Amino acid sequence: MNPWHDVELGEPIERHFRCVIEIPKGSKVKYELDKQTGLLWLDRVLHSAVHYPANYGFLPRT
Repeated sequence: MNPWHDVELGEPIERHFRCVIEIPKGSKVKYELDKQTGLLWLDRVLHSAVHYPANYGFLPRT
């Protein structure tokens, strides 16, 4: 399943929606989506003491 092309946003719900998280909050690992294959690949690893402060991703088909 391709997370960019095949995942529906779903029904409009007041507080929830589907998304794909490429960088989890608190992680030192960054993934990137290849839109053609639908695969997530490892883009980089932070080697310093910092980490990503929030979830980062996208809404499918947007």
